[in-house]
Amino acid sequence: MKKRIGIDIGGTKIQLGLVLEDKILKKIKAPTPPSPKDGLLLIETLLNELTKGEEIAGIGIGVAGFIDIEKGEIISSPNLPFWNGFPLKKAMEERLECPIFVDNDVNCATLAEARFGAGAGKKNIIGIFVGTGIGSGMVIDGKLIHGAACSGIEIGHITINPKGAVCMCGRRGCLEAYSGGLAIMKYARHRVRDVDEVVRASEEGKEWANLSLRRAGRALSLAIANLITTLSPDIVILGGGVIKAAPTIFEMVKTQVPLIVLPVAMRGVQIEVAKFKEEAGFLGASLLVK
Repeated sequence: MKKRIGIDIGGTKIQLGLVLEDKILKKIKAPTPPSPKDGLLLIETLLNELTKGEEIAGIGIGVAGFIDIEKGEIISSPNLPFWNGFPLKKAMEERLECPIFVDNDVNCATLAEARFGAGAGKKNIIGIFVGTGIGSGMVIDGKLIHGAACSGIEIGHITINPKGAVCMCGRRGCLEAYSGGLAIMKYARHRVRDVDEVVRASEEGKEWANLSLRRAGRALSLAIANLITTLSPDIVILGGGVIKAAPTIFEMVKTQVPLIVLPVAMRGVQIEVAKFKEEAGFLGASLLVK
């Protein structure tokens, strides 16, 4: 069985892993360059270091942004603005003599959880990853769901309140504007560097911090309840930096979702924390290789 390479291209770092099934044999990371030209040079250098003497079946790449999976092109990426419209698959295949597959980074993380993580053995899996923003993906019978515009299951931009807070996408009332890491910090209305500070303040009994976390938990619960009613998954998996930093939000979701959702749709549905941490992106990307 041949080994595969998984690459996770994020706004701040690029991570690569040499993978055999669910085993990460080697991994490496470096800061993400702003331009795709410099990014490709960096990836090529890291690949040479990672694959010395190794025979690989192909390379899967997860990118933060909207991806045309047929062309392997980055349609748009808020975190990688200079990569917008970049034909990543074509550019990589011109440099490397192996198959290249490209998808969204959260889709890749969801695939890793579905195959080897909290969703292993389940047929219908939704993965929701709450960090600075919110991304999500769905796997049915082992296959990622993309939708006609390659933008399926974008829970971060489900409308919670049409006249609500302004989202980074420019629209009002998106879930991300309530439950994303930036939104939690902004609503706290205190100078905080990260969500960890909001959580510490909440643990110290600061009401401003409690209000921000409760606001995030309520909105996330509402969005997840609507997804469960609409899509009827076996399991909803929650991961990302905010879920790790603020376990109270996960507990709120576990408590509130069953009270909101259509009761028949909730039968047998599990809500669990993701098994994998930062390696989920490149591990899932490696699974794109056919």
